[in-house]
Amino acid sequence: MPRLTEQLLIYGAGLAGRRIRRALAKRGHAVQGFLDRDASLHEADGLPVSSAGAWARDNDPARACVILGLFNPQLDTGAVLRELQALGYGKVVNMVELMRDYLDGEIFHYWLVDPRFHARHGDRITALRAGLADSASHALLDRIVEFRTNG
Repeated sequence: MPRLTEQLLIYGAGLAGRRIRRALAKRGHAVQGFLDRDASLHEADGLPVSSAGAWARDNDPARACVILGLFNPQLDTGAVLRELQALGYGKVVNMVELMRDYLDGEIFHYWLVDPRFHARHGDRITALRAGLADSASHALLDRIVEFRTNG
């Protein structure tokens, strides 16, 4: 398992982020706080909540590891990743990396299978793809598998 840094943060103070914090705590990883765009949040699970910009102004973001604890289809996680990179955050862990590398065996209700499932069942996915009727369906399946495999 890759090592998580001393400055461990979770981006997203909602239900998914709080569940991730509890799962990490069970494995001995202490989260220092949450990052969130919702300025009305000041605390979650007893930890401080800050904007990514505010935290970066008061700390060294290059020493931080931020876990993307987001499960909101309305949110552009790519934009969040670009924001964190622009602010100088050192390591950003997406949901696929989190499940594969840090929370092996932990299944959240919104992440129904281990990210390695798709590699183990490539033949079944290929057969499914062959049965799809058009290129738009092929492209959609390919994007879903890519996301579930690599984030």
